[in-house]
Formats: sequence, C-alpha cells, structure tokens
Amino acid sequence: MGDRERRSLPHGGGEHRPLAPRTLDGGGYPDGLRGKEIPLAARVFAVADTLDAITTDRPYRPAAPLATARRAISDAAGTQFDPRVVAELRQVPEAALEAIRTGIA
Repeated sequence: MGDRERRSLPHGGGEHRPLAPRTLDGGGYPDGLRGKEIPLAARVFAVADTLDAITTDRPYRPAAPLATARRAISDAAGTQFDPRVVAELRQVPEAALEAIRTGIA
C-alpha cells in the first residue's frame, strides 16, 4: 500500500497521516512537513529507529558500535534529525543505551 492509499484510510475519526521518519527539512513527507511541523514523537522515533538500524545486524552488514551510530546521528543533526532530540541522545550514557539495546534484542 502506497502513501496515497494510506492517506485515504480513516484512522481514529480522522485522516491517517504517515509519520514514518523522513528528514527534518521536509524531504520524504507527503505533506512537506518541516522542523517543528513534524510531530515530536516522529522526530524522536527517527533518531531511535536510526540508532537501532545502525547497531543491529543486517543481512548485508554486521551491527556497528554505539559510538559509530551516535556519530552518524550527530553528523545529521539539523538536516535529517531534530538537533534538540540529538542533544538529548547525547545526554544518555552509553552504558544505559547498551543496556536498553541488549535488553530489547
């Protein structure tokens, strides 16, 4: 099902709006949402999803260390990711992130 079809489905009495992570500058959002127009939950999810994707084994590559994921996310702050969300991620100790990551896996 494509974005057009998803947008036409009712959801909770209103129109379904896909909130999958795209980019902070509006790239990839069907409605061209940018910055603070993107719901905070979607901006947080974008960072969390990327952290998980980088630090999880994939069929085409092994998992990268948390430090590598943090660096990649920091490098994309302001373009792909909300800089405030990235700043909050920087405050989380690596040991805590590792405990969450291994507890979920």
